[in-house]
Amino acid sequence: MSAAVKALEKNFRKELNRTLRAAEWEKVLATAAKTHFPTADVRHTGGPNEAGADIEIILPNPFGGTPWIVVVQVKDYEGQVGDHVVGQLRDAVNTRKERGHVIGAVLASTNAHPSRELHEAISVFEQELGVPVTVMHGDEFMKMILRGVVQYGALIVDGSTWVGPAETQLPGDQLRR
Repeated sequence: MSAAVKALEKNFRKELNRTLRAAEWEKVLATAAKTHFPTADVRHTGGPNEAGADIEIILPNPFGGTPWIVVVQVKDYEGQVGDHVVGQLRDAVNTRKERGHVIGAVLASTNAHPSRELHEAISVFEQELGVPVTVMHGDEFMKMILRGVVQYGALIVDGSTWVGPAETQLPGDQLRR
């Protein structure tokens, strides 16, 4: 699969950047996350009531008890991502503690690089809340989406719809053609 991903990478990023804007990235990343976490409940939660997370990945706890939750904040920025997004991640963790154990937070940026101030704020966040933060941007961000596309033999159209073979079904979705 890695050879297929490498062959598609060059034009894939350019086309997605040309096609998608702002919040449209959230649904695309949520759909790709479903391919990477087939046993999880992946929810697109972005919008005015998101409480800090555009995406929630709710994993069954293999040991029983409360589920494990990963919160994701998506940014479609150019240049650098500043430390202000750490406040959103903090909100995301704090508002989901009652529903499960938050095991991670992800900042996913389409093109912008994390600033020095962001790295410093993340370090404080991790120490205070005990929740590790992964920063994914640029090529890493695009590769995650592309691996999901290649894995299911599907294409993303209009920012949120997957079109592929008739047997393509993503976990939690209805069969789509």
